[in-house]
Amino acid sequence: MKIGEMYEGKFKVYAALHEESKEGWVWISPLNGIENKKWRVIKIIRPDNKKKIVVEKRVIDENFVNIYNEREHTKSDLDKEKDTKSIVMNYNYRTLLGVSTGETVNLKIKKANMWDKLWVASSQHPNIFVKYSIRLGLISVALGAISMIISLIKLK
Repeated sequence: MKIGEMYEGKFKVYAALHEESKEGWVWISPLNGIENKKWRVIKIIRPDNKKKIVVEKRVIDENFVNIYNEREHTKSDLDKEKDTKSIVMNYNYRTLLGVSTGETVNLKIKKANMWDKLWVASSQHPNIFVKYSIRLGLISVALGAISMIISLIKLK
């Protein structure tokens, strides 16, 4: 992996806004240029327990910080601790990583590969309808392939 293709560091974990509780993304602090890369989907790994999630990346900016800190249920010190990066994620992703709100954990962030994008991200998505849609799509592709094989065998 090239230098600049991964980031590892301490992150303080925050809860997602209510309206983002079923979304497939996390908000992360700017990370030494990684936020400028055209990585839309990232893999986040917790090295101490080897758990991982694959999500869409969004970068925390001043507008997000203002909205987050103004809400009654999320009044916080988001973006105040400059030596520790911040990550805002919903309950589903916190559970998959084994982290709690307010906890500071070491995380690795890198670009997701094709398998992660196609399968892992959809199977971990907090919205059940996304999970079902992907599974039904895969079943449809498999049934289509089987029917083509059967029709080719009958032609012979």
